[in-house]
Amino acid sequence: MSMVTWYEKYNLALQENLTVKQIKDLRSVGQPTALVIRQNAMEYCLKNDIELPPRGIPTEAVFAVTGKNLDFYYEKMCRESNAKKFLTE
Repeated sequence: MSMVTWYEKYNLALQENLTVKQIKDLRSVGQPTALVIRQNAMEYCLKNDIELPPRGIPTEAVFAVTGKNLDFYYEKMCRESNAKKFLTE
């Protein structure tokens, strides 16, 4: 598993749809967990009448099933940025 910064995770969270690899990077999980998140997000889409794209899963569905939203990733990115500033001073 590669190390993904919070800035990179925030940029992923801004995308409209996510692939399994992007879910892995966003949530820092392995393939099996990312597939479970994908499956749960697909079920969420079907229950809530959200159109599934030909590739990927709507990010809003991933947020719904993981309990993490864009604000979460933004706050983490800001904290990471502030920590880096503090360490370089």
